[in-house]
Amino acid sequence: MDLCQSFCSLFDFLLSALSFLTRGHVLLALFLASLALWYVYYRFVKSGPLTLTYSRSPLNDFIVSNASELRKVYTPTPYLLNGDLQTVFFELKRKMIYCPFTIKYDRQLLKLKDGGQLSIDWPIFPEVDRNMKPGSLIIVIVSAMTGGRNDVYVNSLMEDAAKRGHKTVLVNHRGGSKTPLLTPKFYCGANIGDTGQALEVIRQRYPENPLYAVGMSLGANIVTNYVGEEKENCPLKGFVGICNPFDLFTLDRYVSKYRGGYYQRQLGFYLRHLMMKHVEELRPLEKRLGRSIEEINKEVKTYHDFDKIMTAPSFGYLTVDDYYRKGSSILKIDGIRIPTLFISPLDDPMVVKDVLPFDECLVNKNTILATHPSGGHLGFFTGIRPRQWFTEPTIGYIETVDKYYKNKAEK
Repeated sequence: MDLCQSFCSLFDFLLSALSFLTRGHVLLALFLASLALWYVYYRFVKSGPLTLTYSRSPLNDFIVSNASELRKVYTPTPYLLNGDLQTVFFELKRKMIYCPFTIKYDRQLLKLKDGGQLSIDWPIFPEVDRNMKPGSLIIVIVSAMTGGRNDVYVNSLMEDAAKRGHKTVLVNHRGGSKTPLLTPKFYCGANIGDTGQALEVIRQRYPENPLYAVGMSLGANIVTNYVGEEKENCPLKGFVGICNPFDLFTLDRYVSKYRGGYYQRQLGFYLRHLMMKHVEELRPLEKRLGRSIEEINKEVKTYHDFDKIMTAPSFGYLTVDDYYRKGSSILKIDGIRIPTLFISPLDDPMVVKDVLPFDECLVNKNTILATHPSGGHLGFFTGIRPRQWFTEPTIGYIETVDKYYKNKAEK
C-alpha cells in the first residue's frame, strides 16, 4: 500500500511540475535532445578511421603497420554530414566560390600517336624543385572526367605533397582544362594508351625518380585499367584511386535514377560546355552522325547521352553499354602487380557501395580497399572551414610503400 501511494505521489509531482513548463521550455528541451542525437550521429556514425579490406601479405602487413595515416580518424565538416552535401560543396569550390589556391604551372603539350593531344601541368614549387634528387618521389595525378588544374582536389593534393617535399604533376584528358583538341576524341574510361604515353614522357624527364599515380574518379578507373593490363610491366611503383567508379555499367543505371538523375545531368552540362569549346575540331563527326555539332549538343542531356553519341563510337565500341561493360576497371583488379590503395566513401552519391571491390581486394594481395561512412564524391571535407582530408592517407600510403621498397632493397 505504501509503495502504491509513493508511486501515486511521484506521478502527481511530475504532473504538477509539467504544468509549470512553458512552450519555450518544451522547445528548448527538444532542441537539446536533437543536438544530443546529432552529436551521437556525428561522433559515432559519421566519424572514425578508414575500414581496410585486404589480404594478408608482407606488403600489406608492412603498410598497415607503418602507415599511421590510414588509422587516423576522419571527422567530416559538421554541416556536411552526408554524401550529397559533401559532393555539392565540392562543386561549389570547383566553381571558385571559395578556392584559396594560387598555384602556378608550366604546361607541356604532348602529341599522341593517333594525332591527338593531351596536356601535362607541372606545378611550380621552387623549394621542392631545388631539393629534387635521384630517388625523390613524383606523384602523377590523373584528373576526373571534366577535371583540371583549377579543381580543389588537384590543388589540395599538390599543396599537401609539396609540404612533405614531393613533386607532383597533373595529366589532363584530351580537350580538358583548356587543352587544344586536335582530333574529334575526348576522354574514355578505358583508353589506357594516353595514360601510358604520358607516364613515358614523365619517366623520360625524371628517369631516376620513382613514379606513383593518384587517379580521381574516372581518372582512377583509367589508371586501374592501365595498371591491371600492364601487370609486371607497369612503370609505376604504386597507385591510389580516389572514388573509382569501378563498374561503369551498373553505376550508369544507378546514377540515372538517384536524385532524379541530378548528377548525370550535371555531368552532361559540363560535357555540353566542353563540346562547344571545340566545335570546329568536332566538325569531321557531322558526316557520320548526320547532323551538326550544335544539334548534337542540344541532344546531350546527360553523360550517358554524350557517351552514346560521342565516346563509344569514337573509341570503337558497338554501343554505349558495350563501352561501359568493357571499360569497367573492376575487371582488371586481378592483374594489378603493384601496391594499390582504393579510397571510397560509402555515402558517395555517384559510386554505390555494391560496386566496390571487396572480394577482389581480398584475393589480390597487392591491393587494399579503404572505406569510410562519410566523404561524398571527391569531397572528404573536414573542419569548420573545410579542407580536404583524403590527401593525408593518400600521401601517407605512398610514402610507406616507398619505405617498403627501400627496406627491401637494403636486405
